[in-house]
Order: sequence, then C-alpha cells, then structure tokens
Amino acid sequence: MLSILYAIISVCFFLFWAKRSKLREYYSSLLCISYLRFLEQYILVYILKVWEYKDLPTPLAQIIGVPILLDVTLFPMLGYLMIHYSYRKFSNTVKSHLIWATAILFVECTMLGAGHLEHHRYWNFMLSYLLALATVIIIYLQYKLFLRTGWYTDRS
Repeated sequence: MLSILYAIISVCFFLFWAKRSKLREYYSSLLCISYLRFLEQYILVYILKVWEYKDLPTPLAQIIGVPILLDVTLFPMLGYLMIHYSYRKFSNTVKSHLIWATAILFVECTMLGAGHLEHHRYWNFMLSYLLALATVIIIYLQYKLFLRTGWYTDRS
C-alpha cells in the first residue's frame, strides 16, 4: 500500500504542481535518476542479493514490482525537486546533497518499516546513505554537464 501511495503522490505532483516549462530542461536528469535506480535495484537485489522485496501488498505490486513502480514515479519526482531547488554556492550544495540523500534514505526506511524490503548480510543504513548520496551527486553533475554543453536551449 505504501508504494501505491508514493506512486499516487508522485503522479499528482507531476500533474498539478510541477512546472511544465521546466520538464524539458530536467528530462535527461529524470531519465538518469530512473536508470540509476533501476541499476541499483538490479545490482543490490539480483547480483549482490543484499536486498530482498517480500510481502508485497497487492497482486498489481507483485506483477509490476515495487522497485519498478517507485523507480518510474517517486524517484523522478525527487530528482525534479532536487534539481529545481539545487543551490549555487558550494557549502549550500553540499548541504542540499545531504538533505536529498536523506530523503532517498527515508523512502528506503519506510519500505523497511512496512516490511516490503529486507536487508541481508553486510548491508546497513550507512551503505544505503552513501549510495543515496552518490546518486544525488551523479544526478547533480549530470544536470550541470547537460547545461554546460549547451544541449538545452530555453525556447519559452
């Protein structure tokens, strides 16, 4: 149920709150965060086997899968907010990255608390936080590179 709630919040965010004029500018970063999350899920669940999804609430969640649902709804929303509210000064950027990594870790904690996700072997919250921080930094750098190369031109 929690993953469905996250998906509904994310879809409503994109429908009613997100600035449509910014979606074109942020599109590559939103795809990048979705791809990174797919890659993280694949490595952690199927290769390293340190995460396990279980007790999924609905047949729809079992068919689609909780990770896929969150990777195409919630994490692009977090990526949008992350880029939209990124700061320009280095000290504020570092603080911003730590805050957004905490937001990503919060999603994982709620999934753990709901019993949909389980950590195995050596995996812990510190590794999860470092992975979330790496994700945030990669998205931020990808967006800055995208702007610096001049591929995006604002036509509005």
